[in-house]
Amino acid sequence: MRVEMIKRKNTLIVIAVLLQCFVLAAICFQREMILDSGNIVYMRTAPVDPRDLFRGDYVRLNYEASSIPKDLIPKELLDNIESKACVYVIYETDDHQVLVPKKLSANKPPGQEKYIRAYTTGRMSWDASLRYGIEKYFMEQGKGRTLETGKTLKGIRIPLEMEVAIGKRNGIPVLKGYRYAEMGMNMEIAKRGDKKENESFGLTLKIINASNKPLAIVHPEDNRTFELELVSQSKEKEPIEIKGLENKNMPFSQSDIKIIAPESVYDIKIDLNGPGYQLQKGGGQILWKDLKGYQTLRIKYVSPAPDRLEGLKGFEYLWKGSLYSRNFNRYEFSY
Repeated sequence: MRVEMIKRKNTLIVIAVLLQCFVLAAICFQREMILDSGNIVYMRTAPVDPRDLFRGDYVRLNYEASSIPKDLIPKELLDNIESKACVYVIYETDDHQVLVPKKLSANKPPGQEKYIRAYTTGRMSWDASLRYGIEKYFMEQGKGRTLETGKTLKGIRIPLEMEVAIGKRNGIPVLKGYRYAEMGMNMEIAKRGDKKENESFGLTLKIINASNKPLAIVHPEDNRTFELELVSQSKEKEPIEIKGLENKNMPFSQSDIKIIAPESVYDIKIDLNGPGYQLQKGGGQILWKDLKGYQTLRIKYVSPAPDRLEGLKGFEYLWKGSLYSRNFNRYEFSY
């Protein structure tokens, strides 16, 4: 009787071990299939933290697409989604194969739409904070610190873009490699006295060409290619809105094409009290000094469609992509 019990126990242990091996083999097989035949995109990110004591060096990653703005989230999803819920980010890619979120969905999209699977990190109020399961990139021992410090040119950080294979049938992402972007952008904020209401809220954007060839951006005098974007605010009855320029679709001229030589920096000064950056709430204008600390914003550059620039000298150097400043709030402008 005792011998039979021992044999049965050993049999169960063997079955459990074999089952675990089968599950691990299935996971590895799925991963290899995705790497071999998945859709390849690049997800822009900044590395933040190295070293895993159990598996060698790694870089912890936080993606631009980890935060999905409210205007890409259906209202019923924004109101009802729970923490750690499985969601799907429907996306497109730009000319550099960089992933651009288009919509968040609670269900796996039908048809030919491309999507990536993610999980929410908390209840949504204004935007959606997501994790994709690819927030750690493991490297050979000793190399994680090099990647973690990133690439900078003339003090400007160059965006790290992770190469990701995405399962065509399930949206599961798998890290494949990395590269650095051709363009980088830093933001410098001009400090001001908190009680001086008439002083401008000014900032300077520094754009660097990190490639080995001339690249062009589009920068008209009214700064309309550099838009202000609201990143987060609390769930309010009357949320903050940004009043953009009414003439933002007007044609571009030859002077708007700015060619940047390799490793050269181009500066752009912006007054956030000026046209195109004014804030509204409940139909009326509000002052920057009246913003709350939890209301964060950023500057976004998106290259115009090429057909709007045809015939202009320097068009052939056009960099077709997008750049984002770091997030900021009104308190960063105060002494």
